[in-house]
Amino acid sequence: MKIETVEQKENPLLKRKELTLKLDYEGAATPSKKAVSDELAKTLSVPAENVEIRTLITDFGRSMGRASVRVWDEKPPEKKKKAAPAPAAQ
Repeated sequence: MKIETVEQKENPLLKRKELTLKLDYEGAATPSKKAVSDELAKTLSVPAENVEIRTLITDFGRSMGRASVRVWDEKPPEKKKKAAPAPAAQ
């Protein structure tokens, strides 16, 4: 799988890089987010847990796609879970 960086933005306030990537996986199945994350982490020399794949979109009928990625300087913050609604009063 070939990964090409189309756009890269630094976000120092949130301590991350925001990347737009072009993927070429000729002759193989569409890669999973995990596979793209691991390959990008290896390329950028960062831990795989610091790479967050936001979107992974394939081109119809082609072995190519695009991805929107965030690469955190340190471990990304945990996502907040929604609280369960309070039971209705009877």
